[in-house]
Amino acid sequence: MLDHVSFDLPPGKVTGFIAHAGQGKTTFFRLALRFYDPQGGEITLDKHAHTALPVAELRREIVLMAQFPAFFIDSVRENFLVANPAATDDEIRRLCEMTPLWDKLVSTFGPTPLDAPFQAGGPLSGGFKKLFALTRCLLRNPRYLFLDEPTTGIDPTVKFEFIEPMRRNCAGKTTLVVDHDILWQLRFCDHFIVLDKGKIVQQGGGMELLNQPGVFRELFDEQTQVIRDLAGVMDLIKATPGSPTAVPAEVIEAKVAETA
Repeated sequence: MLDHVSFDLPPGKVTGFIAHAGQGKTTFFRLALRFYDPQGGEITLDKHAHTALPVAELRREIVLMAQFPAFFIDSVRENFLVANPAATDDEIRRLCEMTPLWDKLVSTFGPTPLDAPFQAGGPLSGGFKKLFALTRCLLRNPRYLFLDEPTTGIDPTVKFEFIEPMRRNCAGKTTLVVDHDILWQLRFCDHFIVLDKGKIVQQGGGMELLNQPGVFRELFDEQTQVIRDLAGVMDLIKATPGSPTAVPAEVIEAKVAETA
């Protein structure tokens, strides 16, 4: 449950929503998309209550990439057109070419991949399924992107490789991310909002929050107790390009070492 929560999302930036489980992160997504309406307060877009917009219009402005995106036994093209039936093949290809997705579709499904059976995404890895789902969201040309657990289903040893192409997809969009992996978010996000017991207790950049006591550092420490034992994780982090305001890999390494 959210309790007297008030915050602004930095325009055009990627913001991470951080909290222990059950603290209201997914609740906010559902409220913003009007799966149900708030009992009090309001969410505003351009200073207007979002409840004033027709639901269909609201969901063109705000698009959610679900934790478990739905894929279908149909062509690759039809799996894209679910998001925007009016999209042309050129529009789909142009978005796919922003990232390695188009090359992956060609290598997997052949030289005319949009015509091929998608097989509910079966031939693609977890990372490319998420990249496909994110590209599909962009066909709706939203102003706001909500990413719900984008690293779920991606192999832990490769998910850092998807930071750069996903950042490219999010460029220019106001993006809000919920994910269980703080190390990944430190390389992906520009800004963080931290919840505890339904209230906002911290806000700021990753570097700032790592260097102050609080829920963010507690969750980071809890995670590194497990993650630092996984061989090669720090090598992946150090090799991964992040956002312009990402916490440097050497700082993450130093913070992980402090918990040892």
